[in-house]
Parts: sequence; C-alpha cells; structure tokens
Amino acid sequence: MSERMLTQIAIKEQWFDALEGLRSLPNGSASLSHEIESAFKDSDTAYAKGKIIYMSETTEVCKVVDFKFRYGSLNDYEIFSQSNCVH
Repeated sequence: MSERMLTQIAIKEQWFDALEGLRSLPNGSASLSHEIESAFKDSDTAYAKGKIIYMSETTEVCKVVDFKFRYGSLNDYEIFSQSNCVH
C-alpha cells in the first residue's frame, strides 16, 4: 500500500510526467521502482519512509521521502521530508 501511495505522491507533486509514464512504462522505454525502508500503521494513518526512482529517455527522478497518508484517500497525505537521492 505504501509503495502505491508513494507513486501517487510523485504524480501529484509532479516529480515526473504521469502521461509520459503511461506511454513509456508499458513499452519498456521507462522504468519505475520504489522501495519502502520502514512503515507502520496507527489507526487509519500509515507512516512510511521510502525511495522512488523513475527513469525515461527524457527524465530521471530519484527521491527519498518520509511521509504519512490516510488509508482510503489518494489526496490525504503529508510529506515530512523529501530529498534527491545521493549517487
């Protein structure tokens, strides 16, 4: 669940173009990966820290994000911190 929400946050925060992803991911010209380092649930709220990486021919995004979200809502989230990945 946290991985899907991390993708939703990336789209809403416009870290990458969702339409480009819809075109590029199925044909293999882009890749999307995410990894949740830690997560826990408190009632109907989840807290998570993870990494999302999106790469295409025109875009490269790598973010580490500490966030919370409410189960059942795609719009009810809060980002505590986010930073670009260090290579």
